[in-house]
Amino acid sequence: CAQVFTNGLEVAASSQSRLLTSLVSIAALFVLALVMSAIAMLRKFVTKPVIETSEYLSELTHGNYAVEVPYVDRSDEIGIMAKAIATLRQAALDKIRLEGEMAKKGEKTA
Repeated sequence: CAQVFTNGLEVAASSQSRLLTSLVSIAALFVLALVMSAIAMLRKFVTKPVIETSEYLSELTHGNYAVEVPYVDRSDEIGIMAKAIATLRQAALDKIRLEGEMAKKGEKTA
């Protein structure tokens, strides 16, 4: 009778151990899925816009003012940065226009 009781306890303990292992595995997979989702969102909403804005600034430094500044419609920090870059771009375009007008006036008076 004691042997049957002991075997029953062992079976119950083994069953609980398998259940606990399964629950821990499911919890670990859930946490992994959350982390992967967070990384994907961070990449989409922060990393990608920062990289694209950096590439845009590189284009500006090479005199390419034809392309509009990306992300100016965003209302977060990326948008604030993009609006500041758009202001810089517009100032550069205004400077180029004024220099062209000054050069034309210089040609007319010469």
